[in-house]
This record gives sequence, C-alpha cells and structure tokens, in this order.
Amino acid sequence: MEKLDYLRWYTGDIRNRDENGYLISSNDLSLYKTKSTIFNKITNMFLYPDMINEYERTQNDDKYLPPINEINDVLRMYDSIVNLASYVYEYAESIYRIDRMSTINLVNQLGYNPSFFSCSKEHQNEKFFDKNAPILIKLNIKNSLIVDMSELLGNEYISNDEREIIILPFHKLSIVSTNCYNVEFDNKILEDVEAYDIEYIKERVVKEENVNNVNNIINRLNSRKELDAENVKKYIEWKNDLTKYIKYILFKKYTEEKNRRKNEER
Repeated sequence: MEKLDYLRWYTGDIRNRDENGYLISSNDLSLYKTKSTIFNKITNMFLYPDMINEYERTQNDDKYLPPINEINDVLRMYDSIVNLASYVYEYAESIYRIDRMSTINLVNQLGYNPSFFSCSKEHQNEKFFDKNAPILIKLNIKNSLIVDMSELLGNEYISNDEREIIILPFHKLSIVSTNCYNVEFDNKILEDVEAYDIEYIKERVVKEENVNNVNNIINRLNSRKELDAENVKKYIEWKNDLTKYIKYILFKKYTEEKNRRKNEER
C-alpha cells in the first residue's frame, strides 16, 4: 500500500489515507501536498546529467522548484516506482509523450532516457504543452520495465483520462523516424553497476551537507540569482551519485525479473 501511495504522490495526487485505509482529501498546505510537489516537480530533474533541465524549468518555463524536505522520502519514492514496475515483452499499442526539445536532443545524444518517462496511451494529451519548445513523440515498447498507472491503482487513479504509462530510466531509445522511437531495456547501459559501493554512494546522497547544497542551488534558481561554480560542481557530483543509486535499484529489479522469467520458462 505504501508503494502505491508514493506512486500516487509522484503523479500529483495529494490525497492521504485515513486510519481505515480510505483516501481522503488534503489541503494545499498539507505534508502530502508538499510530498507530491517535490516528487512531481524535481525528482526527474535530478537524473539529468547537467544543469540544462534546471534552467529549462526555471528560466524558460518560468517555474519554481520545491526544496527537498526529507531526502530519505525521495529515495523511498524512487524505490517504490522501480519495485512496482512490470516487465513487458511487447506492448500492444504505441504510447505518446510531450517533451522539451532540449530533452529530445539529449535522448538522441545518449541513446536512452535518463529519467522516468511519463507517457500516455492518448495521442492528443495537452497536459505538458506548457513546456518550452514542446515536441510530441511516439514510443513503441518491447522488453521494457514499465508502470501502468490504471492497472496498479485501479479506482484510486484520479487521471484515467491520461491513461498514463511510466517507462523506467535507462531504456534504449532507437530512432524509427522523426519523433518516433522503439524502446527496449538494454542492460549494457547498466554494465558497471555491480562494481558500485552502494552504501558509500547512498551515504553521499543523504549527507546533510550535500542536501543543503542542493536546496541552496534550488533557492538561487528560484530567485534567478547567479550560481556559485563550486556549489554547482558539488551539485552535479551529487546528481551523479543519485543516478548511480537509481541504476543500482533498477539493475536489481531487472535481475529479479530475468530470474523470474527463467523460472517460468522451465
């Protein structure tokens, strides 16, 4: 149940559960509104390798970023979404995503998605057309780790009109034609993960000094102030550590799914 709540908060649902497990409304000042805003607004931004996404959100989109309240809560959100994902051999229908031109350029350069990709089964979904230079892309999925929102949340899902699918990070995206990609999980993208000292990496991610620096960067971006080069360097290093953490839990999930499939084939 907790994992499903983190998934809901990630998608912008601010409701909480009462003592009987029923979902109830939360006001705009509630802890759950804060959680949802953090999960929804900045957790993908942290997975991009440079500062382009931060500047896109604050300068080009003219948005404000929430600071991190509790870093371990953010990690629980990442853990929950990865653990809830299912491995699909081939998805029956194409899905669609609206993204910034800068993100599309980065994906074309990397050959994979660096963050969670929220997509829709609906071709015309205008939810994200407020992004700077928005581009509609078509995605064909096979051999991928995805989260099907309707399937997991059932009648607790408040955005059935979106018919949302989340593609986990680090999937290979191959260009089929203009703004059309084939999506497939490629474990070669994670080939160095087993060498990670994950406890040391996690320790650096949650270290108070590093989180304070993240929030300092966010506050200065929100105030449209110049950033200190040394603080930016530390912030990028922190993002690299967080990315390694996501790669690690994703590799674990992929290994579990691979072993499960082997057992089913016996």
